[in-house]
Amino acid sequence: MKLVIINGSAESGKDKFIEFIQFSTSGVVNFSTIDPVKEALRHLGWNGKKTDEDRKWMADTKKRWIQRYNGDGCVNWVENIYNENIYNAYYKLMFIHCREPEEIEKIVKRIPTAVTLLIRRPNSKVLKNGADDVVENYKYDYVIENDGDLEDLKNKAHEFMLKM
Repeated sequence: MKLVIINGSAESGKDKFIEFIQFSTSGVVNFSTIDPVKEALRHLGWNGKKTDEDRKWMADTKKRWIQRYNGDGCVNWVENIYNENIYNAYYKLMFIHCREPEEIEKIVKRIPTAVTLLIRRPNSKVLKNGADDVVENYKYDYVIENDGDLEDLKNKAHEFMLKM
Protein backbone atom coordinates (compact mmCIF):
# COMPACT_ATOMS: atom_id res chain seq x y z
CA MET A 1 0.00 0.00 0.00
CA LYS A 2 1.29 3.44 -0.95
CA LEU A 3 0.95 6.39 1.45
CA VAL A 4 0.47 9.89 0.04
CA ILE A 5 0.71 12.82 2.42
CA ILE A 6 -1.45 15.50 0.82
CA ASN A 7 -1.49 19.19 1.63
CA GLY A 8 -2.88 22.42 0.25
CA SER A 9 -4.66 25.55 1.35
CA ALA A 10 -8.35 25.51 2.19
CA GLU A 11 -10.50 24.91 -0.90
CA SER A 12 -7.47 24.13 -3.09
CA GLY A 13 -9.12 20.94 -4.37
CA LYS A 14 -7.53 18.24 -2.23
CA ASP A 15 -10.75 16.36 -1.50
CA LYS A 16 -12.01 16.68 -5.08
CA PHE A 17 -8.64 15.36 -6.33
CA ILE A 18 -8.98 12.32 -4.04
CA GLU A 19 -12.63 11.83 -5.08
CA PHE A 20 -11.54 11.61 -8.72
CA ILE A 21 -9.00 8.94 -7.78
CA GLN A 22 -11.52 7.04 -5.62
CA PHE A 23 -14.04 7.11 -8.47
CA SER A 24 -11.60 5.50 -10.88
CA THR A 25 -9.65 3.23 -8.52
CA SER A 26 -10.83 0.90 -5.78
CA GLY A 27 -8.99 0.58 -2.49
CA VAL A 28 -8.31 4.28 -1.88
CA VAL A 29 -8.76 5.60 1.68
CA ASN A 30 -8.59 9.15 2.96
CA PHE A 31 -7.69 10.36 6.47
CA SER A 32 -6.45 13.57 8.07
CA THR A 33 -4.20 14.28 11.02
CA ILE A 34 -6.96 16.61 12.23
CA ASP A 35 -9.43 13.68 12.50
CA PRO A 36 -8.61 12.87 16.17
CA VAL A 37 -9.09 16.56 17.03
CA LYS A 38 -12.41 16.69 15.16
CA GLU A 39 -13.59 13.62 17.05
CA ALA A 40 -12.70 15.19 20.40
CA LEU A 41 -14.37 18.49 19.47
CA ARG A 42 -17.56 16.67 18.40
CA HIS A 43 -17.72 15.23 21.92
CA LEU A 44 -17.53 18.81 23.19
CA GLY A 45 -20.45 19.94 21.02
CA TRP A 46 -18.87 21.02 17.73
CA ASN A 47 -21.42 20.69 14.91
CA GLY A 48 -18.96 19.51 12.25
CA LYS A 49 -19.05 22.67 10.12
CA LYS A 50 -15.78 24.09 8.87
CA THR A 51 -16.16 27.85 9.12
CA ASP A 52 -13.01 29.96 9.20
CA GLU A 53 -13.45 30.28 12.97
CA ASP A 54 -13.90 26.50 13.34
CA ARG A 55 -10.79 25.82 11.23
CA LYS A 56 -8.77 28.13 13.47
CA TRP A 57 -10.20 26.43 16.57
CA MET A 58 -9.22 23.01 15.21
CA ALA A 59 -5.72 24.17 14.23
CA ASP A 60 -5.17 25.84 17.62
CA THR A 61 -6.48 22.79 19.49
CA LYS A 62 -4.22 20.44 17.53
CA LYS A 63 -1.20 22.69 18.07
CA ARG A 64 -1.80 22.90 21.81
CA TRP A 65 -2.41 19.14 22.06
CA ILE A 66 0.87 18.42 20.29
CA GLN A 67 2.87 20.99 22.25
CA ARG A 68 1.54 20.25 25.69
CA TYR A 69 0.46 16.64 25.91
CA ASN A 70 1.61 14.39 23.15
CA GLY A 71 4.30 15.71 20.82
CA ASP A 72 3.97 12.89 18.31
CA GLY A 73 0.30 12.06 18.87
CA CYS A 74 -0.84 12.71 15.30
CA VAL A 75 2.25 11.09 13.81
CA ASN A 76 1.72 8.01 15.99
CA TRP A 77 -1.92 7.95 14.89
CA VAL A 78 -0.91 8.00 11.19
CA GLU A 79 1.69 5.29 11.73
CA ASN A 80 -0.87 3.11 13.54
CA ILE A 81 -3.49 3.51 10.78
CA TYR A 82 -0.90 2.72 8.12
CA ASN A 83 0.45 -0.33 9.98
CA GLU A 84 -3.07 -1.64 10.68
CA ASN A 85 -3.90 -1.55 6.98
CA ILE A 86 -0.61 -2.20 5.19
CA TYR A 87 -1.36 -5.88 4.62
CA ASN A 88 -5.02 -5.40 3.78
CA ALA A 89 -5.18 -6.60 0.19
CA TYR A 90 -8.07 -4.26 -0.61
CA TYR A 91 -6.23 -1.03 0.18
CA LYS A 92 -3.90 0.20 -2.54
CA LEU A 93 -3.50 3.85 -1.71
CA MET A 94 -3.87 5.82 1.51
CA PHE A 95 -4.10 9.60 1.58
CA ILE A 96 -3.25 11.42 4.79
CA HIS A 97 -3.98 15.15 4.95
CA CYS A 98 -1.33 16.93 6.99
CA ARG A 99 -0.68 20.67 7.16
CA GLU A 100 2.34 21.04 9.42
CA PRO A 101 5.79 20.59 7.79
CA GLU A 102 7.28 19.18 11.01
CA GLU A 103 4.64 16.46 11.12
CA ILE A 104 5.00 15.72 7.42
CA GLU A 105 8.75 15.24 7.94
CA LYS A 106 8.20 12.91 10.91
CA ILE A 107 5.71 10.79 8.94
CA VAL A 108 8.11 10.53 5.99
CA LYS A 109 10.90 9.44 8.33
CA ARG A 110 8.72 6.76 9.95
CA ILE A 111 7.15 5.55 6.70
CA PRO A 112 9.96 5.90 4.16
CA THR A 113 7.79 4.79 1.23
CA ALA A 114 5.49 7.78 1.77
CA VAL A 115 5.35 10.47 -0.89
CA THR A 116 4.25 14.07 -0.42
CA LEU A 117 1.81 15.99 -2.60
CA LEU A 118 0.82 19.66 -2.62
CA ILE A 119 -2.33 20.84 -4.38
CA ARG A 120 -2.16 24.53 -5.29
CA ARG A 121 -5.03 26.63 -6.57
CA PRO A 122 -4.72 30.26 -7.58
CA ASN A 123 -6.94 32.51 -5.52
CA SER A 124 -7.77 29.72 -3.06
CA LYS A 125 -9.04 30.84 0.29
CA VAL A 126 -6.27 32.22 2.47
CA LEU A 127 -6.88 31.46 6.12
CA LYS A 128 -4.79 32.74 8.97
CA ASN A 129 -4.98 29.89 11.42
CA GLY A 130 -1.46 28.67 12.03
CA ALA A 131 -1.83 25.45 10.04
CA ASP A 132 -2.77 26.96 6.68
CA ASP A 133 -0.03 29.56 7.08
CA VAL A 134 2.75 26.97 6.65
CA VAL A 135 1.41 24.86 3.77
CA GLU A 136 4.14 26.04 1.36
CA ASN A 137 6.96 25.47 3.87
CA TYR A 138 7.87 21.98 2.69
CA LYS A 139 9.64 20.55 -0.37
CA TYR A 140 6.99 18.21 -1.80
CA ASP A 141 7.66 15.25 -4.06
CA TYR A 142 4.74 16.26 -6.30
CA VAL A 143 2.94 19.56 -6.87
CA ILE A 144 -0.38 19.74 -8.70
CA GLU A 145 -1.43 23.14 -9.99
CA ASN A 146 -5.23 23.22 -9.81
CA ASP A 147 -5.51 26.10 -12.22
CA GLY A 148 -8.13 24.78 -14.64
CA ASP A 149 -11.63 23.37 -14.49
CA LEU A 150 -12.79 20.14 -12.84
CA GLU A 151 -12.04 18.12 -15.97
CA ASP A 152 -8.45 19.37 -15.86
CA LEU A 153 -8.13 18.37 -12.18
CA LYS A 154 -9.61 14.97 -13.01
CA ASN A 155 -6.95 14.49 -15.71
CA LYS A 156 -4.21 15.52 -13.27
CA ALA A 157 -5.54 13.01 -10.74
CA HIS A 158 -5.41 10.29 -13.42
CA GLU A 159 -1.84 11.27 -14.37
CA PHE A 160 -0.82 11.20 -10.69
CA MET A 161 -2.26 7.69 -10.30
CA LEU A 162 -0.16 6.49 -13.22
CA LYS A 163 2.94 7.55 -11.28
CA MET A 164 1.84 5.64 -8.20
